[in-house]
Amino acid sequence: MRRLLRTLLWLRLARRLGGLGFVPVQPARVLDTRPGFQTVDELWAGVGSVGAGSMVTVRVGGRAGVPVRGVGSVVLNVTSVNATLPSFVSVFAAGTRRPVVSSLNPVPGVVASNLVVAPLSAAGEVLSFPPLAGHVGYAAGVAWG
Repeated sequence: MRRLLRTLLWLRLARRLGGLGFVPVQPARVLDTRPGFQTVDELWAGVGSVGAGSMVTVRVGGRAGVPVRGVGSVVLNVTSVNATLPSFVSVFAAGTRRPVVSSLNPVPGVVASNLVVAPLSAAGEVLSFPPLAGHVGYAAGVAWG
């Protein structure tokens, strides 16, 4: 809860920087691999769990109120569901080098989520480095662009 409050205060301060900060958008799901679940525009909806070695590239720009161009980063709530083995996932701009830190640590039997500030590629995409082992279902909702 403290981290969320700190993040909200930081975002509020960033918004005062004359357009140099984050701009709020209506929260919307841009990815949900679970069958039967929807996204804001049906892209990346119900595609099934992601296995080891499978990269996931999700276009965020141009969806859910996020502009196609001129957006450096987005705030995502990334959730893992139905993990088959413990692993880690990194979320970062498509076309860039994978960071050495994890954005989320899926564990079997646990629905885990994390707030991720992820830079976007020039095409408005984020990339999710796949789990190192097993399969994971994902959901991601954008709240700021």
